[in-house]
Amino acid sequence: MVEKIAVIGAGLMGASTAYHLASLAKQTGQEIDITVYEASPDATARGGSVGASRITRLNTRDVPAVCLDMIQHSNEQALAWGCVRPAHAITIGNWKEKLDPAREVAKAQNVRHSVLDSQDIADKYPYFNSKGFLAVDEEAMTASGDGAGVIDPSKLIATQLKLAREAGAKVHFGTKIQSVAEDANGVTLTLPDGKNEHFDRVVSAAGVWTSKLLAGQHAATDNVITGVDPVFLYQVPEEQKASMQDFPSVMLKVKGGDEFARQHPEFVAQHPEFAKKEAYLQIYMMTEYGGPDGKDLFLKIGWCPPMEKAPNDPDQLIAKASVTQKDQCFISNIMKAFMPGVAQKLPSLQAAKADQVIFGPYGCAPDYTPIISPLHADSRITVVAADAGTSGKFSIATGKYAASYALGHPELIPENVRHVFSIDREMGKATMPEQAALGQTQAAACGGKIR
Repeated sequence: MVEKIAVIGAGLMGASTAYHLASLAKQTGQEIDITVYEASPDATARGGSVGASRITRLNTRDVPAVCLDMIQHSNEQALAWGCVRPAHAITIGNWKEKLDPAREVAKAQNVRHSVLDSQDIADKYPYFNSKGFLAVDEEAMTASGDGAGVIDPSKLIATQLKLAREAGAKVHFGTKIQSVAEDANGVTLTLPDGKNEHFDRVVSAAGVWTSKLLAGQHAATDNVITGVDPVFLYQVPEEQKASMQDFPSVMLKVKGGDEFARQHPEFVAQHPEFAKKEAYLQIYMMTEYGGPDGKDLFLKIGWCPPMEKAPNDPDQLIAKASVTQKDQCFISNIMKAFMPGVAQKLPSLQAAKADQVIFGPYGCAPDYTPIISPLHADSRITVVAADAGTSGKFSIATGKYAASYALGHPELIPENVRHVFSIDREMGKATMPEQAALGQTQAAACGGKIR
């Protein structure tokens, strides 16, 4: 008997799930019919992986320790498919509460890295103004996926959808599912034209649209919080491409205060709020190729501004998202102050006028840990959600686990992974700094492997 399985969403998680459904069914001898529905008109990295690049690194405390094997597995496969570029990943700044855990995680997890003081930074990366800064520099990944790099999310999505199609999957773009209803016989999806399609099983990989799509079906999905971060693209002039195409990925984390004001007086003169210790900034940056022919080089800067996060309608959030000239000046001033060697190469950055601004919506659970789980015990709906921007890092492994649930093989998923990502776990309201410890505690409690 052929089982009909639908995947809602063709982003990184959905595309990976479709690919792994086809692959795993072949291994187990199950006959399945796969249909993928994507609301956007074409393959896109519209969600948390917005833009043409995404950082992947093992030295991350934004996910539980059990994710590290998932990240390495995903890196290895993405590298084999030509969808990731190895690159150093630098976490740099003076924000002790962010830098210290980064060093501790790198050491504890045996991540290949070095710790740099201000002088080391100046010697290795002279384009930084590193006064008062420390850095954790993770090595570029090897062929085994052990290390850091920059993922091309659009290429990774397209590669997995192509493989799924070759295995017989049907992919429908521009098809936004209106509702999902489960009963004893399966799951019914309502299509945009009002027609219903019945499936034996469904995987919801709808990203920030999960709460809206599965409203009222589980408290955890109802409470996925959403936000939108602005991403700025600055075109790299032709004559500068050679010097910037090996640019590392950078996570800049800066905290204000008296000492910061003493070391960076010009920046504080422009932004006096940073004289106070409560002020902080977080941005990430990397290079990416884009443009009409895909050969234009850009510097991508993602800003994580302080903002209130609460359950919201993501469509409204995206529609309302905007940046002001003041915001663009802020980013320009950051670069001029802390990365003058890069800023002076980019005319649009000097002029505080981005060549393009895009917005990356993201969703996360209260404990900042993704959900990869059946909707409830014996449910025919598997939920992949609340990845909080980590989807690029371990989407390939996530798709494998989602497919295992959907095909009725949870035993193929390590017990610690099932526990940590369960929709019924005690999520609490952990803050991001507390999250890594929470993940390690959860994994250790059920005998999981900690790298």
